[in-house]
Amino acid sequence: MKKYFLGLFCLLTFASVFFVGVNSSYALVSGANTKYDFNKDGKIDIRDVQDISEVIDQKDNSADFDLNSDNKVDIKDLKILRAKAGASQFDFNRDGRVDIKDVQDISEAIDQKNNYAYFDLNSDGKVDIKDLKILRAKAGVSQFDFNRDGKVDIKDVDDISEAIDQKNNYAYFDLNSDGKVDIKDLKILRAKAGVSQFDFNRDGKTDVEDVDDISEAIDQKNNYAYFDLNSDGKVDIKDLKILKSKVKTLGVSQSLVSKIMASVLEAFK
Repeated sequence: MKKYFLGLFCLLTFASVFFVGVNSSYALVSGANTKYDFNKDGKIDIRDVQDISEVIDQKDNSADFDLNSDNKVDIKDLKILRAKAGASQFDFNRDGRVDIKDVQDISEAIDQKNNYAYFDLNSDGKVDIKDLKILRAKAGVSQFDFNRDGKVDIKDVDDISEAIDQKNNYAYFDLNSDGKVDIKDLKILRAKAGVSQFDFNRDGKTDVEDVDDISEAIDQKNNYAYFDLNSDGKVDIKDLKILKSKVKTLGVSQSLVSKIMASVLEAFK
């Protein structure tokens, strides 16, 4: 029984860190707040945000949505409603939490240059990297889980590396919100991926086989971001040394590692 409760506690702790739950993060309707509950479901949340957003996008100045009584419905009214909706306003897909899925939703809007009021988190009349930055701050560790498997690891490193190599500036991978996807974003992700980032062959351990993988990239002069451990834009002997130090720390035989490293150094002569 103790193990059961300990496991449950760990699971709940993980969930609270990995994504932000919003099921109770909305305003219950009472008194003067009833005017914000557009869909009359007893709470002020993302659904009401969507209702007023659609009115704004359609340029429909319905008095029901004119929250500041200026005879028009615009971004100012949306800003008022967002202040009432709490964390729920960030749950774009309405699944009860703010996570990587919501990051993807707003990222797609940015990439497609769709200025839907629904995603305009800073109420400046457009949807851009500034709004994504606000959402990332709410999404927690989940924002780094690109493949949505519940963990941040080498697979996510692979995903962002491919975007970098292909020069795809998808907002989804723009972790530092500078408008492009590059080695700086990869560096941020590596810091989150931990030891997993060195497991190039994804066999669950960092060992001589991973050393072999990066050595081949160096020999073939392939500057894949996937192997760029020091985030300097190229894959070379410096990255190999970083990996070697990790292999040593994790207790892998150094004799074989040294042989591989010697062969790589020989190739550079």
